[in-house]
Amino acid sequence: MWFCTQSTEGGGNIYGILLKFGWRRQIQYRAGMALRLVGDMLRLYIKGCIWLALLKDGFSETAAYTLISLLILILTDTRISGELADRVKSGMIAVDLIRPISLKWYFFFDQLGENVLCFLAEGLVLIPFAFCLWNLPLPSVSSMCFGSLAVVFAVILCYSIQYITGLLVFWMKDGTYTRMITDSLFTLFSGLSIPLWFYPQWLEKFCGYLPFRLTVYEPVCIWLGRYTHAECIRMLILELIWILAVTVLEKWLWNRIGTVLEIEGG
Repeated sequence: MWFCTQSTEGGGNIYGILLKFGWRRQIQYRAGMALRLVGDMLRLYIKGCIWLALLKDGFSETAAYTLISLLILILTDTRISGELADRVKSGMIAVDLIRPISLKWYFFFDQLGENVLCFLAEGLVLIPFAFCLWNLPLPSVSSMCFGSLAVVFAVILCYSIQYITGLLVFWMKDGTYTRMITDSLFTLFSGLSIPLWFYPQWLEKFCGYLPFRLTVYEPVCIWLGRYTHAECIRMLILELIWILAVTVLEKWLWNRIGTVLEIEGG
């Protein structure tokens, strides 16, 4: 398993370069960013109108939930599954595997550069836009601190899950269906479209056993001040536990990939 021993020497500098490269690449697609911003503004406005029509009480909190979840979606956006599938099909994955840096973090920082730029560009418009439309509640300083840390962990957890999905392409040779299934799981169980507090009690309880809610619902609830400090700390620890669990699964899959490639290579 020659590719499993990738060097990390100088990795910090390389990852910084990847971050800047992703940032600069995204700048080249200003028209696409503008169209995405318009789409997200419409999405935010339409969702807000729906909540306003449905809810008599708690509209401001739900509208704030919609705004924050949309911003988290921008940060957690990743195309790792599709990219791995394309590289395996084309054979370019061989180049990726001999790079002196981790394959996972290579894709992560490259994608993160794009996401951070989109987050800043859209956030500067979406946040004032939402506050002008609706009387949104302001988070407390403690909620912002705990919430920001929860979002950082959510980005890592979300990407790690998507990366595991991408690794399955080494067996399936096509990431289309695994990507569709994973996207559906995130949509249903993360609270991305609808806050989980609107779910039936049994379904909300079931979501508590899955990691997906930790990528959107729990960070947003922390930002909204729905949890005490002790509960915030518990959620952060739970995020770390899931990140560790997903990392262990990822390592196991990576070792299995080495076995498969050795067999296919003779």
